[in-house]
This record gives sequence, structure tokens and C-alpha cells, in this order.
Amino acid sequence: MIVTPALAATKSYHLELEAYPAAPFPFFSKFGSVDLHVYSSGVRADSFWLKGFSRNGSKTITAMNPVLRMYTDVPIADVQAIVGKLASSEQTGESTPPPVQGP
Repeated sequence: MIVTPALAATKSYHLELEAYPAAPFPFFSKFGSVDLHVYSSGVRADSFWLKGFSRNGSKTITAMNPVLRMYTDVPIADVQAIVGKLASSEQTGESTPPPVQGP
């Protein structure tokens, strides 16, 4: 009886979800739909522009740009600041190029 709960806790699983982060947060519209894969050992997210994964207990998220084949480790503690920067740049219009004026 003591061994049974321990075996149930280590059973592997795979949960697939599709999310639209632009619905509540319009500044995420450039990512489109995001496929989330939740495993017993971690989580993975796939979008058009970025992919990322993190293992349980890790202090970083590995972000991948599939077009440029670049990988970077982002501390989970920095994610809030990155999302805040995306939101503020969208509100102030920093992401739009300046208007072109004639000579």
C-alpha cells in the first residue's frame, strides 16, 4: 500500500493544449496560436516565431528561434519584465516604424 502512491506520482503523461494569448493580451498577436505540451517532467511551447521548453525545477526557460536556429536560456525570474516591456512598447507604439517624410 505504501508503494502504490509513489508509483502513481511518477506515472508519465502528455497533455496537449492550444492557446491564443492575443485574446486577453493583444501585444502577443505576433505569436499567433501557441501549442502547449505539458509532460510529467516539464513543459514545451511552440508558436510560429518561437519555441521554448523548461524542465520541472529548472530556473531557466530555453527559448529557440527556429528560423535563425538560435537558442538562449532565459531566467524564469526575468519573464515578467520581458512581458512588461512587450506590453509597454505596444502601448507606446515603439514597435511601429517612424513615418517617412518627403525631402
